[in-house]
Amino acid sequence: MVSEEEMRHAIKLYLEHCHTVAEGAGAATLAAAVKLKDQLKGKKVALVLSGGNITLDELIRSIQSG
Repeated sequence: MVSEEEMRHAIKLYLEHCHTVAEGAGAATLAAAVKLKDQLKGKKVALVLSGGNITLDELIRSIQSG
């Protein structure tokens, strides 16, 4: 499981690196991959990004998160 803060960070990563907006649930796979990066190192990993149903307020919170 990933936290709300980890999902916000993943939303920000998608926006910064992929120029794509994702909602929290859609970014959960990236959040989990970031959390498990040491276990995934050297492996081939595919992530599904889905859902762009995010409010402007939530997007701003995600961008402003650490």
